[in-house]
Amino acid sequence: MTVPVLRAGKHLAKMSGWTYSNLEMQKILYISHMVYLGQLHEPLIEGHFEAWDYGPVHPELYYHLSSYGAKSVSESAFEDIEDLNKIAHRKEIAVLKGVARNFPHPSGPTLIGITHQAKGAWRKRYKPETRGIIISNSDVFEEYEKRYKDQQQQKVRQ
Repeated sequence: MTVPVLRAGKHLAKMSGWTYSNLEMQKILYISHMVYLGQLHEPLIEGHFEAWDYGPVHPELYYHLSSYGAKSVSESAFEDIEDLNKIAHRKEIAVLKGVARNFPHPSGPTLIGITHQAKGAWRKRYKPETRGIIISNSDVFEEYEKRYKDQQQQKVRQ
């Protein structure tokens, strides 16, 4: 079941104790979307991500949080946004938790490194200083497949 990006963002921000920046939330949501899409063959986040200078960005979330700049996003940013239902969205929440657990604040540079990899969907679509280029779910799924295969091959070599 896809979830609205602002509801997913609120859930992430709350899980972090309101420490994540807009950039960190963007990257963690993108990675969560990729994992969910790769494992369940359906998108996690409603809408789309775009290939911006600093990686994959969901424009709706970006503009909602743009006033925070690089600072942590506060609870007030989401006061009018409904929470994710813990029963109806248990799979979605599990993926968000699983990914977020790997990236405590501050993780911006690490997350940028992950989302900018040569085999990634962002790299495939990115054009410098150009916004609005959509990263399709098929590109995201392909990125998941390449990463998964690379991880499996590394395990076999060890």
